[in-house]
Amino acid sequence: MPTDDERLELFPGAPARVLGAAIPLAAVLLVSVGAARGAMSTGPDSPLSPWLVAVGTLAGAIVLSWRALTQTAVLDDEGLVSRNLTSTVRLHWSTIDELRCVHRPGVVVVEIHLRGSRRRLQLGAATRWSGHEADEVAAALAGHPRAGALLDRDES
Repeated sequence: MPTDDERLELFPGAPARVLGAAIPLAAVLLVSVGAARGAMSTGPDSPLSPWLVAVGTLAGAIVLSWRALTQTAVLDDEGLVSRNLTSTVRLHWSTIDELRCVHRPGVVVVEIHLRGSRRRLQLGAATRWSGHEADEVAAALAGHPRAGALLDRDES
């Protein structure tokens, strides 16, 4: 059983909160524009009611928004669990080749490079705006015994 020092939990930062607000707003805008253009009336060969599609769009947006706001990453002695926007992955440390802080325009993301694979996953809960918060997350990862050994801070 890992001690508290070996367990690190990350929760979503400001980029996830912005995404959580933007997704339902985009869905409402999409449905509103469709309604304004007359797309809410049923055509002769429409298999689904446009209102059903509108409700489905809004429901999907609410689910994605909830996932954005509840992203988590838990790192312990055994491995890591990353709950992102569309998926949850559980990885043992032996399957991870590297954790890399990647600077993108305005944000810093943490990529998970898998051993023997070109596939890269993202640690969504670790995504932060560039600056102080991103440095704090990188320092927390560097302080974890297993993650710190795999961490590469890409300063580009």
